[in-house]
Amino acid sequence: MSSRRRTQRNKRKQPRWSTWPAAIGLGVSSLLLLLPWWAAALAMLLLVPEVDTAGVDQPLTGPGAGPRIVMAVLGSASLALPVLTVRWARKIWLGYTLLGVTLSGVFCVAGLVLLGLL
Repeated sequence: MSSRRRTQRNKRKQPRWSTWPAAIGLGVSSLLLLLPWWAAALAMLLLVPEVDTAGVDQPLTGPGAGPRIVMAVLGSASLALPVLTVRWARKIWLGYTLLGVTLSGVFCVAGLVLLGLL
């Protein structure tokens, strides 16, 4: 009888946002918020602008090596953010969970700015 009460008490203590469906939902929302950032990072890393020198005084060049390295590092670091958000939600660490979702939102806005949509 006491073990039954203990399991019922433990089930009541777990917040709704730390259940598996909610944690997966937070991870998917984090993943979706990061998509514009990843698109901007890939565009900056892989696309080289066309150079048409007719009528142009100075040749057009893409971003330098410094910004490309920064985008590669931040892009690879942001790959772990959805996984960390789910892990933090399951461990009932609300502050870190909110930090993960907020950082995903910041990366989303930065990606939209880099793509020229904001």
